[in-house]
Amino acid sequence: MQQVLHQFNSFLTMSKYSIIICSYNRFELLTETVDSVISVLKNRQDYEVLIIDNKSTDATPYLEEKYSSNKKVKYFLETKQGLSYGRNRGLQEAKGKILVYLDDDIELVDNYFEICDEIFLDSSIAISGGKVLPFKVAIPNWLPKKYYFLVSIYDLGNSSKIVKYLMGGNFAIRKKDAMVVGLYNTRLGRNGKSLAGGEEIEYQNRASAMDYKMHYHPKQNILHKINEKLNENYVLTYSKELGKSERIIDESNSKLRVIKKTIKSYIAMLIHGLLCGLIKQERKKNYLRIINQYAKGYIE
Repeated sequence: MQQVLHQFNSFLTMSKYSIIICSYNRFELLTETVDSVISVLKNRQDYEVLIIDNKSTDATPYLEEKYSSNKKVKYFLETKQGLSYGRNRGLQEAKGKILVYLDDDIELVDNYFEICDEIFLDSSIAISGGKVLPFKVAIPNWLPKKYYFLVSIYDLGNSSKIVKYLMGGNFAIRKKDAMVVGLYNTRLGRNGKSLAGGEEIEYQNRASAMDYKMHYHPKQNILHKINEKLNENYVLTYSKELGKSERIIDESNSKLRVIKKTIKSYIAMLIHGLLCGLIKQERKKNYLRIINQYAKGYIE
């Protein structure tokens, strides 16, 4: 009986939100992000902020001391390097009913959690996300709009809708449902300085296969500090890493899909070789370059 009462009391004292911020060697940006989250939460008490330090070698461990007087902010060192390990650690440590995964280089809109309150009043919604917009920077003309996601921009308009994918840096899920979907695939995702990805796609594919819907809300927004990503080298490198990641996902699901995509990748590389030198418009040329790099990653 005492154990039942203890579990009941633990349930009553649970935070509503566990805000999980995973980071590797981005002390200054991470500090700005945590301060932004705390500022937006103002006088609310129904939250905890979990800083997951993914084995940083910079000043990130100092944040444990910096926020030691704020009992709502908790620091954890995850020694297994990789964003998927960090996100999994966040799930394991979270005490909140709703997990909010945020990137470590963002500013929140002022009403972010009021919007989340509205969204999760609907008990049928388990997963939700919104726009990821650039913070005080213009998108260069050379980047095709179709590939804005490569620099972490995500905007599907101003209407709520069910979508295939949400961006993992602005992703909220009820903890009870996260426990059902399971952990992020640690073969995928960023690791140290590597730009690998794919863990968000694999996770959401798994959730969709379990009949979870991805709810997009046009006001559940974050502002993303992406200046360091707005160069061709980053975009092309990341495209190649995504090709590698997608092959890992496909290999676990369908050998036939791998064969088909491998053939398409060779064709894409051939087309790039034939056409890229003839095209004068930079945006169209970069469109081919991005496809070519993705194809190279998939084949390798």
